Amino acid sequence: MMSADGAQWDAVVVGAGVAGSYVAAHLAHAGVRTLLVERDQLPRDKVCGCCLNDLAIGVLQSSPVPGVARLLRETGAMPLFGMRLGAAGRTAELRFPAGMVVSRHRLDHALALAACDAGATLIQGTTARWSGVCHDQAMVRLVSSVGEYAVRTRLVVAADGLNSTLLASVTNEQPVVATGSLIGAGVVLGSGAAARFAPGLIHMACGKGGYVGLVRLEDGRLDLAMACDAETVRQSGSLGALAGSVLSQAGWTEPEGLRDARWRGTPRLTRSQKTTVAPHFAAVGDASGYIEPFTGEGMGWALAGARAALPVLLARALGRQTGSLVNPGRRAQPGRMACRLSASLLRSPGLVGTAVRVLQWMPWCARPVAWMTGRGQGWRMESPGHQARQVEESDGFAG
Repeated sequence: MMSADGAQWDAVVVGAGVAGSYVAAHLAHAGVRTLLVERDQLPRDKVCGCCLNDLAIGVLQSSPVPGVARLLRETGAMPLFGMRLGAAGRTAELRFPAGMVVSRHRLDHALALAACDAGATLIQGTTARWSGVCHDQAMVRLVSSVGEYAVRTRLVVAADGLNSTLLASVTNEQPVVATGSLIGAGVVLGSGAAARFAPGLIHMACGKGGYVGLVRLEDGRLDLAMACDAETVRQSGSLGALAGSVLSQAGWTEPEGLRDARWRGTPRLTRSQKTTVAPHFAAVGDASGYIEPFTGEGMGWALAGARAALPVLLARALGRQTGSLVNPGRRAQPGRMACRLSASLLRSPGLVGTAVRVLQWMPWCARPVAWMTGRGQGWRMESPGHQARQVEESDGFAG
């Protein structure tokens, strides 16, 4: 980590999640003097299902930045072969090319290191505050445990997540939160809790008050991500208690340590940003808007949006573009409507129970949803020591 005190930068990217580190890596690779600011200390886990769909995999593997292109191989990302869907005491197991899984503990850290290898400077344990514009440059104040100082830049990129305080301070607007939006919660349990959940599958349980996704990580741990109703959490007594109830309603055994684990939560999930624009400023990833998750599509949207925004961001960082911008990659996020429909279905345990019964007899019915949410479209991963794997859309479902 290098000092940024008193420096002038072409771009300051705030937030070292997948979108922020991806943008920082590509800007630095193109010769932009880039500062990447992260509030926490990496590596760290996040509230996330840790799944990557075909869109996310394609964005990473097609990157011109070497450290990004080989990231999935080097982090030990594992292929996913399908989904188990449970509700009302029934389970349907669906086999289809479902993408890959890798812990945010490894993924985010590896992306941030790839940005540094490309030439970006990373500072951690630091928050960024907008200080306005002076002489056609943005002013950002960086605050850490050792003090605070200001930096100047042509471009500020907010990649600081759902409840972006940086974006709010620039536009003086709060995001529009959808009526009835659920909150998010997540926890990572040790490998001992993962025994009942097979690797290579996304496990999705639906019950009263929310739904829970579980997946085995590359290091053997079990990642749980839940979308749930805040009032039902209060009635249940805790996030762990509600998650256990949802799993029980699906007929699944509660993993060891679920109720005593240290859960992390998010504000209400489904939100959109208003159209106000500001000079020298852009938002990417969850800071630019989010819809309720299904099985990790959010990371695909974040990466695709970041890639689509790069030409505009690069032009601004190099002083070649002067127009206002906030969310230049918003339109490069396919499958959002399919995920809205899927999330609406998962809110109704009765409907999901009916769907499970249908899928037990006709598992091929899940193919359109898998395809629309970015899975089953084919991807290739090559790594030393074993044959390249090709997953084709034509692979069938097995009940």
